[in-house]
Amino acid sequence: IPLMANQVNIDLNDVVHLAISGSSGSGKSYFLEYLIRCIRKITDDIIAVDPKRADIYSLCHELNLSVLSPKRGANLNSLITEVNEVLGDAINKIYERQEFLLNNPNAPLKRTYIIIDELLALVQGSSKQARDTFAQLLGTVALLGRATKVSLILVSQRFDATAFGGNLAVREQINCNTTQFLLPNAHIENIVVPSGIGTGIVKFSDGKHDSNIMPLLTPYYESRQT
Repeated sequence: IPLMANQVNIDLNDVVHLAISGSSGSGKSYFLEYLIRCIRKITDDIIAVDPKRADIYSLCHELNLSVLSPKRGANLNSLITEVNEVLGDAINKIYERQEFLLNNPNAPLKRTYIIIDELLALVQGSSKQARDTFAQLLGTVALLGRATKVSLILVSQRFDATAFGGNLAVREQINCNTTQFLLPNAHIENIVVPSGIGTGIVKFSDGKHDSNIMPLLTPYYESRQT
């Protein structure tokens, strides 16, 4: 997936999980929409979660993709329960694929994507039991999905203990991120970050890109009524 000029892109064969972070209104959802449209061209094995029932919810209906969002009159606790069922199904798929790969180590697998926008909105307002279950399931998918091609794309205003339901181990499994919080010891004083929506910093940890932190200017588009 092209990101910027000079062959700065996301190779979906190498980048297993993605984390996109930024303040409200910074362009996270627009960038996520770009990613979803690109991924949709190669697979329809995508399930999204939109606790805000907003742009991503509408996009998934447009692209005929599965999407979970709060039902009218329901609370976020019922939504996170549904999400936990989805993560549980993903873990079952992971175990099935592990068994399959034992007998067919070189067999190609179709990548599955689980997309959550926005992580904080999902966990806030839910019960502790639901959050704990969510954290455990998400951590298992993040850890075991690498070899079995089950990927997470997570969007949040920040990636702290609250966002991950207390399970910070998930951060260790994310090998491409656009959030300064995931790089707490990074020195970015000398990096000129572009201004405007969809800008920030990015670091790849896939063994192919330069591991230095770079300014990021994500692709965007404008919709005009005629």
